[in-house]
Amino acid sequence: MLCLAWCLALLGGVAAESDTAPQVGNSPHLYHLAGQDVTLECRVQVLPEMDPRQLRVHWHLLREPAEISVVHSYHEGANQLGDQAEEFRDRTQLLLQGIRQGVAVLTLANVRPSDNGTYRCFLMDGRGAESMDIVLRVAAAEPRFPGWLMAVLMLTFVTFACAVLIHWVLPLIPAEGFHIRW
Repeated sequence: MLCLAWCLALLGGVAAESDTAPQVGNSPHLYHLAGQDVTLECRVQVLPEMDPRQLRVHWHLLREPAEISVVHSYHEGANQLGDQAEEFRDRTQLLLQGIRQGVAVLTLANVRPSDNGTYRCFLMDGRGAESMDIVLRVAAAEPRFPGWLMAVLMLTFVTFACAVLIHWVLPLIPAEGFHIRW
C-alpha cells in the first residue's frame, strides 16, 4: 500500500488536501508543440437558471508546489485582466458562445514549454460554481533543419567546393619550379 501511495505521489496524482490540488487522473490531457495556438475547452454541468449578469469565469494555471497563476478572468460582463500573470499577457482569448450549455473556451496563443501544467476553469454565478481541470503538455518545437540534414548539406557543399578547386583552379597554378622529391 505504501508503494502504491509513493508511486501516485511521484506521478503527481496525490496532493495535500487542498482545493487547489489538480485532479490529474480525471482531467483531459492535451499535447502540443511550442508555437502553436491551443484551445482549452471547459465543459461543466450547466448551472441551473444561470444569471449571465452574475457570471464569473476564471482560468488558473496550477503548478507545484501550490503556485497559482491567473490566466484569464471574466466578470461584470467583461474581461478583467488586471491580475493576469505577465506570461499570459496578450496571449489569451475567452469565448463564451456556449456558456448556456456550460462551455467556456480559452484560446492560448503561441504556447511555450513553460505553459505546461494543469489549467483549472471556474464557472460561477450568484448561486453556485463548477470547475474542470485540463492538463496541457507543451514540447519544444523541433529545429527547422534536423542535424542529419545539416550534415548532408555541409558534406555536399564541401564536395562541390573541392571539385571546383580541382577541376578549374588547380590547372591555373603554374607547374614551373614546382618539384616534388621522393
